[in-house]
Amino acid sequence: MDIKAKSKELAEPIIVQFDVAEDLKGLVAQYGEETVHELAVAEICRAIRNLALVNKAKPLAEIQGFVDAWQPGVRRARTTKTPLERASAALSGMSAEDLAALLEKVKAAKKVA
Repeated sequence: MDIKAKSKELAEPIIVQFDVAEDLKGLVAQYGEETVHELAVAEICRAIRNLALVNKAKPLAEIQGFVDAWQPGVRRARTTKTPLERASAALSGMSAEDLAALLEKVKAAKKVA
């Protein structure tokens, strides 16, 4: 199986070969039941953490609802943010100096228009 590793720092992805069994029985034979179970649990936890982090701005009860409804291997439809939500998220990460500079640019653009 080809496994690709991509990075912004690399012009091309790194592609390596690795022998991975084609089914669960093969994985258990190759690595053992305990290892396969541990890797499955780790991947499930990673998916749940990602789900929680993607929704970090939402109330905990809503995040818990997403977790309760989560099914492995099933992708949910992405929710799109409004322009105001995207702008608010971007502004919340800016320093006071950057916000002041942006405000001056907005004021200058408003005078020209």
